[in-house]
Amino acid sequence: MSINAHIKYIASLSKKQGIDDLGCGNLQRAYEIIGTDSTIRIHGFDKEYIQTDHKAIKTYQVDLSHGKFESKSKIALLAWPINRPSSAGGPKWESILPQYTQVIYIGKNTDGMCCGSLELWRYLITLNVQAVIPDRQETLIHYTTAPRVSSKTLIEEQSGIAAWLGGNIVAYVEDTI
Repeated sequence: MSINAHIKYIASLSKKQGIDDLGCGNLQRAYEIIGTDSTIRIHGFDKEYIQTDHKAIKTYQVDLSHGKFESKSKIALLAWPINRPSSAGGPKWESILPQYTQVIYIGKNTDGMCCGSLELWRYLITLNVQAVIPDRQETLIHYTTAPRVSSKTLIEEQSGIAAWLGGNIVAYVEDTI
């Protein structure tokens, strides 16, 4: 698979209802997504004010470490989430993510990389895995808020937790559900 496959997958999910890009940074992902379909609406949330003139993207300056803001869609995109716990100023995922019916994670926790906080991974492993699109550069996991059907944890999830608990570095292996 490729990163292009990730963009197309996200675009297909967000066509009808838009997507909230949490921690949108420089809007790179948002521009890639709307590049596939300019009718998609993206709401970018970041602690810094991000200016854009693109009519399909609306940005909001929000400090996710407070855990309180109003979502604009039912899909949350977490592209390369910060690996800082809420106790150190990171996002309060346990307060933020329950607003959403779907969560799309993109990042990498294998080969010595670390994405997301332990709190994030402890929350995500309770959600149902709808799809996994593996790639050596980054993995996409699509979660729905339904309870997890399988007790299996993905390698990406195991690696994300192990990074915080002092576990071994895990080499990249394609995850499947």
